[in-house]
Amino acid sequence: MELAQITQFQNFYSENLLSKKSLLKDNPTLNYSGDGVGSITDVNAYSLKSKAILINEPFSPSNSISATFDIGNALEFTTPYSGSHIFQFSFMSQTAFDSLFNAKITLKVFINSTLTYTFESTYNFYTQFVNGNFYTFCQSFNLAEDDIVNFSFEITSTSTITQTSSLQLYFSGFKCEFDNKQIFTPTPYSLPNQNLMNWQSRVDTTNTQNILADTETNFGFVGTSESNDNVTLITTSGLITPIYQNDVVSIDYYFDFVSASASDKFVDILIKVNSIIYRAETFILSKAIGETEFVSGSFRLPVGADFKQYGAQIVIKSSEAITIKNRYINAIETTNI
Repeated sequence: MELAQITQFQNFYSENLLSKKSLLKDNPTLNYSGDGVGSITDVNAYSLKSKAILINEPFSPSNSISATFDIGNALEFTTPYSGSHIFQFSFMSQTAFDSLFNAKITLKVFINSTLTYTFESTYNFYTQFVNGNFYTFCQSFNLAEDDIVNFSFEITSTSTITQTSSLQLYFSGFKCEFDNKQIFTPTPYSLPNQNLMNWQSRVDTTNTQNILADTETNFGFVGTSESNDNVTLITTSGLITPIYQNDVVSIDYYFDFVSASASDKFVDILIKVNSIIYRAETFILSKAIGETEFVSGSFRLPVGADFKQYGAQIVIKSSEAITIKNRYINAIETTNI
């Protein structure tokens, strides 16, 4: 079946069923096979809110091109409806061709891990595409409710060419929509609007944790974990691990302990990124011996490059030895796409 090039869109909005992973902002694994290399790049993305896949394939020594790639589960989604769906993507060439070059672009659709549809078309890159312009391609196909769908791509030259430069193509603008009107024409690209907030909490009301005096101790535990989308934002050592750079993470924590002395004592709560303190809060506590001291608070941090790479560690430091219990941590990551 043939892959269609789109030159006109419907002028109304339709929901992008792909998740925010399709924006490639978290640099998913690119599975690439070819003579050249593939990468995820901020350069030349279809949307300013997303990244792009760059393939860089040399023409020599065979004077031909053959490359396949996929991006793991970044384009995977579960269909909410039965019926016709339309998948679209865009690519841009950054290659100055010396002569005619024909290549076949192939889209493969996997349903429940089985290759179900293959769409392909052959184009003359020298005459049909202008360098620096994005071109959009799409195909419609039928899906059943709760199908798990994913995609892979191929580009194969159908003619040889003698050229010293490499083929550079940027793929971006991924969208899949439900074609409820059966008109088989996609709407303009729109950002995914799913899962703009991820959260995870850990709670342990059974076990205790010993905090030595004047010693920094990671506030972490297994406990009972809950989350949406099966995300992991909090490790058992209390490391906050955001999913996407440029998001915002809110952190809540709580614990209590029985006071062992009547004198004033302090407890510091530190948020460290790569050993650097990003946030801190000090609690001055003075309840009588045997009474329960309560410690809780919240922090809000933007996810910069270091936070994304190293995570943020929750650390407790107490002026005297304490045994904490009823521990709770919650992290909420909000995405602004």
